Amino acid sequence: MDDIFMENTEDDETSQFSWVKALFFGLLTWCTMFILGALVVTAQLGLGAWIMLILAAIAGLVSFGFATIATPESVGQAIGYGAVFAAFGLILDVLISRHLQPGLYAVWTYWLAYALVLLSPITAVSGHHHRTTIQPQS
Repeated sequence: MDDIFMENTEDDETSQFSWVKALFFGLLTWCTMFILGALVVTAQLGLGAWIMLILAAIAGLVSFGFATIATPESVGQAIGYGAVFAAFGLILDVLISRHLQPGLYAVWTYWLAYALVLLSPITAVSGHHHRTTIQPQS
């Protein structure tokens, strides 16, 4: 059975879950969304449902983009990256964001954004090592 953080295929170094990539891209995901949120507030666009849905979609796309760079080899690895991205963001939100926006956790689109951050890396799984070819018999 595949471990969620490590895939043991052909002792290939590239198939290992990278904590460095996971933590770094988790930080970048949070920073990107923090800056976008700050820009929305600064531009006085308001935090209506449509703006929040757009921010949630962007969070999912950012997570997907960083997961693509991290190149998960399995769904388990992809969920591992997504979990680290989300956990890192939630920790930073507890430490920083909740002081700036006290009602943050009551907004359903906030949780949608983290669900997308968690799950969107699944679509970045590179399946090249799972492909098989059928050779014609001579």
